[in-house]
Amino acid sequence: MSDIEPVVVNLFRRDVGFIVVPTNPLGIRDFMDLAKENVRFVNRQQGSGIRVLIDRQLAQNGVDAWEISGYEREVYTHFEIALKVLLGEADVGVATYAAAKLFGQPILEC
Repeated sequence: MSDIEPVVVNLFRRDVGFIVVPTNPLGIRDFMDLAKENVRFVNRQQGSGIRVLIDRQLAQNGVDAWEISGYEREVYTHFEIALKVLLGEADVGVATYAAAKLFGQPILEC
């Protein structure tokens, strides 16, 4: 065993939130809203940091992931999340503020 103490260093910070359609007509405000019957969600792929965040938040809020329409629909980038919402293929996804800003979409803190 080594006498070296591990150190955690935060190298960067990402601001993330819910990317929603303009005017947020479905009133999405939190992770519990993702399970509403008329909400179409787009998810990140398993193993991504955002997916870990989503799954942890769902568990903490008592939301069964399989009650969410689109939970199984996975994409690989923040920009794909924003694009799916922009094209009307989803109502909400979790991604970075940078992706939302690039596509001129609203983003809500999650």
